Amino acid sequence: MTAGRPILYYAVEDKHLTYECDEIVTLGRGPNMKISLPQEIPGISRHHATIRLEGSRWIIEDADSRNGTYVDRTRVKTQTLQDGCIIHLGTFPLKFHAPQRQAATVELANPVSSRPSVSFSDTFDVQPDASININDFSMSAPVRGFSGHDIAGTVEFDQAESSESRARWFGPQQAWSIDLFSELGTGLQVATNLDEMLENVLTLLFHQIKIADSAVILKVDPSGKNFQTLVQRSPTGEEITVSRTVMNKAVAMRSSLLVQDAASDPQYETVESLRGSDVTSVICAPLSHENLIIGAIYIDARQRKNLFGQRELEICTALSRFTAVAMDLFEQRNRVREQAKHRERLARYIGPSVVDRIVAAGDDNNMLADKEVVTVLFSDLRGFTKIAENLPPQQVVDLLNGIFGRLTDAVFRHNGTLDKFIGDGMMAFFGAPLKLPDHARQAVLAAQEMLTAIDDFNRDRRPDEQIGIRIGINTGDVIVGDIGSKLRKDYTVIGDTVNVASRLESSVAQPGQIAIGPKTKIAIGEEFYCEELPPVVLKGRVEAITPFRVFGNPASGG
Repeated sequence: MTAGRPILYYAVEDKHLTYECDEIVTLGRGPNMKISLPQEIPGISRHHATIRLEGSRWIIEDADSRNGTYVDRTRVKTQTLQDGCIIHLGTFPLKFHAPQRQAATVELANPVSSRPSVSFSDTFDVQPDASININDFSMSAPVRGFSGHDIAGTVEFDQAESSESRARWFGPQQAWSIDLFSELGTGLQVATNLDEMLENVLTLLFHQIKIADSAVILKVDPSGKNFQTLVQRSPTGEEITVSRTVMNKAVAMRSSLLVQDAASDPQYETVESLRGSDVTSVICAPLSHENLIIGAIYIDARQRKNLFGQRELEICTALSRFTAVAMDLFEQRNRVREQAKHRERLARYIGPSVVDRIVAAGDDNNMLADKEVVTVLFSDLRGFTKIAENLPPQQVVDLLNGIFGRLTDAVFRHNGTLDKFIGDGMMAFFGAPLKLPDHARQAVLAAQEMLTAIDDFNRDRRPDEQIGIRIGINTGDVIVGDIGSKLRKDYTVIGDTVNVASRLESSVAQPGQIAIGPKTKIAIGEEFYCEELPPVVLKGRVEAITPFRVFGNPASGG
């Protein structure tokens, strides 16, 4: 090797390789790469990264790879390499050795999210022709520490531990487990949906078990009798025939099942799906999580020379356990996403405290259309249009947003639901989606706060810049729920009660006044000072109603 040139050390399967860097080194799965890695290694792009000499520095640059390039546990776009750096192309490790040093610390890590989380380390002397021997590392602890952010857990390695530790957890001569757990973390974490995650599991399975011909991941219903294919791979692309006898037995035992030689095993000589096919070996590993069987991994081999053994059984078992956890995490992630969307949707209408109560209850039924008794409030700004005529558009929007913000806060403080803004007016209702026994009282209290908010707004403004507000309130039966078209629905109320509230605001209330309907007056009793107004026939109605004007609350002296 040329003196002074850095060396890259890496391992592919059982081969431990070195590469003396020239001025430009391309790395990836593409055939024209200087270091061309096998297609079967998951997480590596066709052109993943480039190492090049710039002056006296060696630089690594990520080539917009999907799974990222890491240098000493940190994801990088461009980074100067130092002697002993550990590079990861996704989860595939390489060690960079600059010849000026004779010792280095290796830390091979598997990135999940933005930083690696599955790691092992060991210190060894680096000679110019040294290579990484993965079999020299010993595993001292099982995988543990599952969480939504650390899907692969943490695997600790210690060279001082004896080989008995590895055998205790994985059986003897299980160097494959290091690669498996390293690759598995990224294979599960980088997936954006369940199908992609399961496809990554199959890719990893075929990478680890090269004698497998077909594989399928199935979902099982709660009864344990009906199976649904989620993903599969077979030589012909045709649907895989799964032995129901093998599946049922594995699920019943709640453990992985190996049929090593189906043709000579008397237990399965009458099983038509095995006897009438060219399948020689089968492994079925149930997907078990929190004591429930949620599915299974089923693989087969079809050549007499390729019979599954203990190693293949242990690989399938390890994969099945991780896959079950990952499936549950995806389900939890989807629930969180749906909850976030639900919360975001609710927040358009309802105050934070009410949103929290609805989300905590976990019941969407209160958003379905139904008949309810609620109190509806309409408000309208007077004089705002005149002010807006002399202002730039953005200032008009900012001013209106500021006013509506104050009015909406008053509605939310009293557990009301914002229905919509109508020009410079707004509509709200009280008593849905969460029932309020005193919804009429809460509506009146909110209306009084709205009057106070407008008074505060006007306090420092010239008389010709002041605005007024009219408020109409009515109580009664409505249809409330998600109403609209297939493309868009809004949570709203409809019915005569709504129309009367609107007419009370537009035809009865004056600026600075709250007009309420007779049913609202009955509901609030004598708590507020009210003045009975002359009967009025509202637009669209035949019979007159007797409205009231609310002045204040005796208890507060208002």
